[in-house]
Amino acid sequence: MKGGRPRLAFVGRGRLFRTAFSALAAAFLPAACEPEAGSQAAPSELARVSADEVTYDITHFVSVGGVREAVLRADSMLAWRDSSHVALGQLELSIFDEQGRSRATITADHGRLHPQTNELTAMGNARLRVPSEDLEIIGAELRFAPESDRIWSDSAVVMRREQCEAQGDGFEADLSFDDVRIGRTREQGCAGQ
Repeated sequence: MKGGRPRLAFVGRGRLFRTAFSALAAAFLPAACEPEAGSQAAPSELARVSADEVTYDITHFVSVGGVREAVLRADSMLAWRDSSHVALGQLELSIFDEQGRSRATITADHGRLHPQTNELTAMGNARLRVPSEDLEIIGAELRFAPESDRIWSDSAVVMRREQCEAQGDGFEADLSFDDVRIGRTREQGCAGQ
């Protein structure tokens, strides 16, 4: 990627990460203790998790050289002091082009973010939508790596493009979606054929 190493706005290294994350958690946790009017309580399985830090309704910015590359939103974030990742619940990652226009969206039931590499693994009903290409890729797991300028999956996926649908054993794409490859494709059917 041009302009330097991608960073998540809230992520640092070592002690700086712990300090920044603790400050972020301290800012959000009091608000999370008092539900807003009409908001729902945390799911019971989330209440039983023994994380060191819990944050609700998060928004974080992924930038490269000071330019916003993506925005990550999740309904919850769990962190452990002895772990190299944070867990996310109900996530949406909006990816932007060089002019700041929306390029693609990844949604999933949950995910894992590696703060040191900014790599996101979206899991459970993971969907990649690229409206300008009339493209949707669905799988159990999708991975986003801004540092290596790619999105991919090593597990089975379904790709829908225009009126065609194909299954594959994985896929890989650059963040411009100029090079989208699906592995061992099995065509399911196309309109007009």
